[in-house]
Amino acid sequence: MTSENNATSPRFACKECGSDEVRGDFDTYPVFRAEDDKIVFLRTESTDAGVLELYCNSCGEEINEDLYGITLE
Repeated sequence: MTSENNATSPRFACKECGSDEVRGDFDTYPVFRAEDDKIVFLRTESTDAGVLELYCNSCGEEINEDLYGITLE
């Protein structure tokens, strides 16, 4: 991407490939229950820490932006 394209792209867009679709590395984890010889998904829990890191969903590049005060909608 050129610097001209970067100026008009969203703050958290990937600087490597330009994608505006990102995935988070949230402080969440799945909770399972062991039943007989299988594992059963129960729910996802969170430690309420928010977003730890963001990655481009297209190429996997880490989004190196300050995430302090990020708003999730």
